Amino acid sequence: MKVIQYLKNHLSYIMMAFVLIGMASVLYLSARKNFEELKNPPALSEVKGVQNHLVWDVNGNCYFVRPHNEYTNYLVAVPDCNKVR
Repeated sequence: MKVIQYLKNHLSYIMMAFVLIGMASVLYLSARKNFEELKNPPALSEVKGVQNHLVWDVNGNCYFVRPHNEYTNYLVAVPDCNKVR
């Protein structure tokens, strides 16, 4: 009988705890999915335009063009572009 009375008196705290646990779970799952995508980027895709090329900036730094999707290209720094093998 005391247990039921305790639950009735503290129902709002119990419900708030469940809501907070649910929100934390959703936040954790969405963050984990986003970080997993960042750690493992998708494979190179065929995108029209400049891709799979080396480009240089005005300072002489060398970059490899890596397409992510139709609108986004990443420039991956390559430290040994000018070295003769």
